[in-house]
Amino acid sequence: MESDAHIARTNGIPLTAAPAGVLSGDAVSGLFGRSIEFAERRAGAIIAAYSAFYLIALARFSAVRPFWLDEISTYYMSAVWPPGAILRALKENADGQPILFDLITREFHYGRNQMLLRMPEIVGVLVMSLCLYIFVSRIASRVHGLLAMALPMITNARSYSYEARPYALILGFGACMMVCWQAANRIKHRGWAIAGLWFFSSLSVGIHYFGLLSLLPFFVAEYVRWRATKRIDWPIVAAVSSAVLALLPSLPVINAVKAMAISPLYHISVPGSVIATYDFLFEPALLPSVEMIFAALIFLLWRSSSANGFQPADNVQLQNCASETALVCAFLAIPLAGLFLGEAVNTFMFRYVLAGTLGLCAAVPLALRRSKELALVCLLIVGLNVGPFLALRILKTPEGPKQTPRAALQGAIRDLPIVFAGAHEYVETNFYAAPDLRPRLHYLTSPEYARYWAGSDAIDAFVRHWSEISDCRIDDIRAFTAGHKRFLVVSKKTDAFPWLLPELEREGARISLRDTDGAQSVYDVDLRN
Repeated sequence: MESDAHIARTNGIPLTAAPAGVLSGDAVSGLFGRSIEFAERRAGAIIAAYSAFYLIALARFSAVRPFWLDEISTYYMSAVWPPGAILRALKENADGQPILFDLITREFHYGRNQMLLRMPEIVGVLVMSLCLYIFVSRIASRVHGLLAMALPMITNARSYSYEARPYALILGFGACMMVCWQAANRIKHRGWAIAGLWFFSSLSVGIHYFGLLSLLPFFVAEYVRWRATKRIDWPIVAAVSSAVLALLPSLPVINAVKAMAISPLYHISVPGSVIATYDFLFEPALLPSVEMIFAALIFLLWRSSSANGFQPADNVQLQNCASETALVCAFLAIPLAGLFLGEAVNTFMFRYVLAGTLGLCAAVPLALRRSKELALVCLLIVGLNVGPFLALRILKTPEGPKQTPRAALQGAIRDLPIVFAGAHEYVETNFYAAPDLRPRLHYLTSPEYARYWAGSDAIDAFVRHWSEISDCRIDDIRAFTAGHKRFLVVSKKTDAFPWLLPELEREGARISLRDTDGAQSVYDVDLRN
């Protein structure tokens, strides 16, 4: 098709220059073309710059962000040795993670260095991003791959890139599985790819029992390939299937969780639970998604009035990626499968199905694979969101560790024990408390009372053995009240299972408010008759 400028010259129509400061259509098209060419030619440099920015931002943020309850559990469990002691602690439900996670984290346990303890997760999400780049760029283009690489940082995966728990590792292992599986289907000498698929599949299952869900998309993809070729790829099927054996070390953890007399934290309801799960995973992506749609519509309107039309990606192989598309769609369905697995093992948290973000991060660029220009528009929008997020991780200082209200430290009651009604508040305060204050801090457990008042003994079952592996003072309520007739109770409005104060009141204790800051209150409890 001839350009407007050529038609005007041919017909003797005088050309009018574009107003100063306004780019002509050809200039904009040229800018897009040069940008795409730069991204294609300099993808390696872009990846290196992004990786360095990511590592600097999250390493700094991880160094100053206080641990929370689950991470403190990771800290204590990764210090336990030998492996037999870890297994005994897991059987007593001291933590809900398999031994493999503790063994990996132990290699990064150097005192209370928060950054190093979180380093596996920082690297895990970066590996996820790099593998998504490889997976998508093999199907579409490097521009699409760069978009896939940046997308994890607008989902809730970013929140677990600096948390010392196994969920980011599941993402990294899952993305490595995608790359190995894709290579096994595309290269002739594929022994290393099949071995890698088995290795990372086993790690995904072994690091957390919900990692088992990451195997399902590969069975779906192989089913689609079988329908198309009428041939079963037995080496790939064997590599993925045998990874289920890595679940065996998790059985003590699963049995300990199932033995707890708890009410599930989330009951499956359609569509409520499904919507809530996907909302948790992708809520941070809502605003960037609206921005991408709006920018894409503007681009399409402009392009529809342009003489150049669309510029489709020149290396798209739509006929060869049916099984890869099925793999991506199956990853998107992992949260739904996770809800039913949660019912089977009697526990479920939204973060257990973070692997579903792999599906979204691959699906978006693949949906745009016909146009590098649309992919570039979306990449720019995502970059404008990811850049400030990472910059804030460098500039922002998170809130400090938990503090006990001032009344608990007043001289008149300095010798009284301080009991926390909430396990989260106790563990986090105790971890960061001054050495002279820490011996006064206690948490009281009673699975019986927790079930009676709160309907769940999940937290009490989780922390009641921590005295054996940490400096926490976890006491049975009956033994504690037999030896302490007066003490302070710190209670917070957001305590997960607030059963302590109601039970003390039922036993006839005199409870008076000492101090409050609105969110947290300190009570003086007197059991003397």
